[in-house]
Formats: sequence, C-alpha cells, structure tokens
Amino acid sequence: MEYNNLTPELKETAEKAIDIALDILKTKTEKFHSFVIYGEKKNKLERFITDSDDDALEQAIEFIEEIDDNSSAVVYAYQDEIKLKDGKEAAIVMNIYGDEEDNGYSFAQLYRYADNKIQLSDEKLFLGNIRNVLIF
Repeated sequence: MEYNNLTPELKETAEKAIDIALDILKTKTEKFHSFVIYGEKKNKLERFITDSDDDALEQAIEFIEEIDDNSSAVVYAYQDEIKLKDGKEAAIVMNIYGDEEDNGYSFAQLYRYADNKIQLSDEKLFLGNIRNVLIF
C-alpha cells in the first residue's frame, strides 16, 4: 500500500496526527503519549497515559471501537523505533482507520533531530494492514 493511495480524508487525518506529534516532540518538556485524533473536523483528541505501550494500544482500540460521533477517519499515533537494514530510526507510527475501508493501515513517519530541528523523511513507510477497529 502506498501512502498516496489513501483517500484524501485518511491522508488529511494522518497529516493532522503528524502535526500534533511534531508539536509534542518539539516541546521536549512533555513526554510523548500516544493519542487518537478523530471527529468530523479532525479536531478531537484523546491521549493515553499508561505504564506500557501495550496498555495504551489496548485502551486506544477500546476507545476507537466506542466512538459514536460519525467519525469516518481515525488515527492512533504513537512514538516508536523502526528497525531498518542500516539501523534503527525514530518514528511516529500511525494506525489509520476509515469507515469505508476493509482494513486499517499502519504507516511510519521517520524523523531525526539535526541542528536542533526535527527532519522528516520524504516518504511514509508502510508497515502493513491491520484490523479496522473503527468498523468491527
């Protein structure tokens, strides 16, 4: 799956999630907690403050399954490291769910700090299809 093949609404929601994640990373004073962005205007945010990433994912899935505001696109975003051939890269991982999609999609926006700024990779890395918890 190519990121560019996502529907405009899914891409818009994912881009909003990246913007929020970057704002959190830029502050450097705030610990990054995973979050869900949703709502018709992509203006609703739910953060998950837990002891483990697994707990956060479990809470996020439960939250997404219970969304009842007619959200047609939802993104769960979290910070992780992605193993590549030449080492590990920091990433904002986005699990993207759409109400008209059979699957959800997981993408990583790789980034690194350089000259006190965050530099994003040019492309988003497709990590795989996931169960679409928005519709099931």
